[in-house]
Amino acid sequence: MTKWGEKNGIEFWTMPPERAEEASEVLRNGFFEDEAFCNYTGISEDSEGQKELSNLAVTCAKDGISTMAIDIQTGKIVGVSYNKIQVIPPPGQKAFFAEFRDSRCKSKTAKDLISEMILFDNLVDLFEKYKTDRAGEIMFLGTHRDYRKRGVAVGLVDAALAVLRALPPPQRPLIATAIFTSPYSIRVGRTLEFDEVIQVPMKDKILNGKPFSEHPKIGLDHPGSIVMVKRL
Repeated sequence: MTKWGEKNGIEFWTMPPERAEEASEVLRNGFFEDEAFCNYTGISEDSEGQKELSNLAVTCAKDGISTMAIDIQTGKIVGVSYNKIQVIPPPGQKAFFAEFRDSRCKSKTAKDLISEMILFDNLVDLFEKYKTDRAGEIMFLGTHRDYRKRGVAVGLVDAALAVLRALPPPQRPLIATAIFTSPYSIRVGRTLEFDEVIQVPMKDKILNGKPFSEHPKIGLDHPGSIVMVKRL
């Protein structure tokens, strides 16, 4: 387990797979209830959907590139960035998210959310755009409600970039990617100087016949979702 930084009493570490289940409590504490897509797909009110997405996060942590924030005083995990190495699938095989959705998800909410992730991944062929065959995806970025506005999210993503850069050349991706879906995560991407590849307003996102912007926790003032990329 490698420490990548420290700020405001918080340390940023590589997340060991054996702590991935424990760390997923941060997702249940705030991410599933507050994140825009989780709200509109109904994850925020579906315990089964939350369990399936937690399983997705724990599975992705096995790649060894996820990060966690730890309160120095308490030792508590207060922030997480679950990340995934993405590669171009062989001909005839599904990409990772599609395979996980179709084989391991039963709840409509989890399937809907993963389908949205896949849709955004397909808006632009980032492998072609950046001339690479692998990427590190910042998948689920969450901070415990009691630790927000302390730079935790920036520290988590910055640590994730360091993890990716430290991989040996055969495994090291040339880019990190993210779908930032809130004003706060968008600010993280801009702070760390990610490229802004494509932006989709929430009013243009339709699910079950209704735009995302109609949800009371999202609204018309939401800046939308942005696919961002950081060259490594």
